[in-house]
Amino acid sequence: DCAARADEVLSACAGKVARTMHLSSALVYGPNPACPIDEEAELVRPDKAPPEVAAQVEADRVVIAAIEQGAPATLLRMPHLYGPRDPRSAEWFFTKRVLDERKCIAVPDAGFQICHRGFVQNTARGVVQALTTAKAAGHVYNLGEERLYTLAQLARAVANALDYGWDIYSVPGHLWPTPYDHTSFYDLRKARAQLRYRDSMIPRDGLELTIGWLCQSPPKDWSWPGIENPFDYAREDALIEEYGRK
Repeated sequence: DCAARADEVLSACAGKVARTMHLSSALVYGPNPACPIDEEAELVRPDKAPPEVAAQVEADRVVIAAIEQGAPATLLRMPHLYGPRDPRSAEWFFTKRVLDERKCIAVPDAGFQICHRGFVQNTARGVVQALTTAKAAGHVYNLGEERLYTLAQLARAVANALDYGWDIYSVPGHLWPTPYDHTSFYDLRKARAQLRYRDSMIPRDGLELTIGWLCQSPPKDWSWPGIENPFDYAREDALIEEYGRK
C-alpha cells in the first residue's frame, strides 16, 4: 500500500532527519488536457485511474497533507523514464522495426502527440539537486526533459540514430495504438527556478545510448499496455495501405 508506506516513512522520520524525499509519477495528473501541467493541477480521481496510478495518488495526498502540516518533505513527480538497462523501454517499439528493416512505420493521427519523457541520467540529477537544495523542503516539483519530441519526431530520431531511413504514415489513432500516443507534458518552471534543473544530457544523446543498449540486449516478450500485438506488421501494412498519409 503506497499510502501506508508513505505515512510510515513520514512518521518514522519525523524529527529525526532534515528532510524526506518522495518519488512519484506524473501519471497522477491523469489525462489532463490543460498542458503544460503544473504542480497545482488537480490529481486524477483514484476511481478513474488504473490501480497503480490510484495507489500513487493516495500516496501523494498523504505526503502533501504532511507538507501542509509543516513536514520537511519534498515530492518529485517523474515523467515516462527511459534509458539503458530497461527491458520495458517503450523505445523498443521503434527500434525493433528498424532492426527488422521495416521500410515504413504507422503513427496515430499524424504523430503530433507530445508525451513527456525523461532520460534516467537527467532525472537522477534532478533528484540529487532536490536533495541538496535546502529550500526544496515543503515543495512539489515536476521533472522531465526540457526538449520534447512529438511521436513522429521520436520515430524519425530512432531511425536516424541507427543511420536508417523510413517513411512515416499517419493512420487513424483509434485503430493503431502505440507507446507515447497521447499528449501530456509538464510545466518545469518551478524545478528550473528553484532547483536549477537542466538536462545534463540532451535527449538525442540519451536516446542514442538507450537504442544502443536495446540493440545489444533485445528485450524478450516485450509488451506495452493497450497494445495487443505491437509487432503485427501485416496489420500495420494493411492500415497504411487503407488509410496511410505521409
